[in-house]
Amino acid sequence: MTRWLRAPDNKERVRNLVRFMTSLNEGAVGMVIDTALRHRQRIGTQWERLLQIATLWAALLALQARYGDKQDSRLWNLWHARLLRLDVRRPVEEFKPQLAALAKRVERLHQLRFRMANSSYPERWEAVEARRLSWGLDTHVLMEAFSWALNWSRENDAKLDQPSCGVALAVWKFESWRIFDGDEVERRDRLPCQLGNNALEALGRAVAQQKSEDAQRYWFPVLSRGAKAEVAIHYFCNAFFSRFTESADAAQITITWRRMLEFVLADEALTPGRHWYDGEKMLRHLLGFGNEVMIARLQGSVQIVASMRDLYAAWAVRYLAYDDDNVTA
Repeated sequence: MTRWLRAPDNKERVRNLVRFMTSLNEGAVGMVIDTALRHRQRIGTQWERLLQIATLWAALLALQARYGDKQDSRLWNLWHARLLRLDVRRPVEEFKPQLAALAKRVERLHQLRFRMANSSYPERWEAVEARRLSWGLDTHVLMEAFSWALNWSRENDAKLDQPSCGVALAVWKFESWRIFDGDEVERRDRLPCQLGNNALEALGRAVAQQKSEDAQRYWFPVLSRGAKAEVAIHYFCNAFFSRFTESADAAQITITWRRMLEFVLADEALTPGRHWYDGEKMLRHLLGFGNEVMIARLQGSVQIVASMRDLYAAWAVRYLAYDDDNVTA
């Protein structure tokens, strides 16, 4: 690492750097990205290139061949060799991670592998198309690559910059594809991984810090998932309410909170069907039940909650009469 920093334009040292990043050593990607972040001004456009390589490496790891599959192993080695030949010194436009699109390509390759392996049994193809064969990307590598954008302590009141918000949105789009899209079979494992939780934490912070007209860009992709994403929305709400501090912009937060409540209360499909219980839990999370202590830290919290009396009344008329959990909340 130190040799590369001394001469970041040296071809051989750059090649060794990429070889180290993709060496299957745990923590290698994080070490390179952390070092590059500390010396970002010095390495210039190589920063975006390193993020791009880390993302491609996460996809390549998700395509590792199974033991004994010589053909896929040969292809994987060819792809790895091409990744090693990428020149970090080559200028690249501002990097915007398209994680969900890349994960879908990985999934298509897994589907193609399955078809080739079962070419004599076409009746199996239709069954496998209805379910996911991979996670799309290696989430551990993504956590190392984007920790600079997602790992924020709740005690840190710093405002998220635009690149961090963009990464959080890209990660949540990928996580939504991974756990919600495609498979329509009833599942009980629709839970975000740690990478997804980090993204939800960042999005909750961003919603509380952005102006109300800009905040919808960050809360809509989460809340629009509805009752199936109850656990994720609970985590998101905790992150949002944790930003209710004395120094926060109470007026902007009030407008944003009201718009989120209006959105979920207007969703007629939220509580009917088999996910009705999760839908009602989601409503309670967003109404602030269980987060009263954090809400009280916001200046004028009593007046703010009172100003939303109409929304609480609409919820009470619709849900309070028949569900004991809503009463005890």
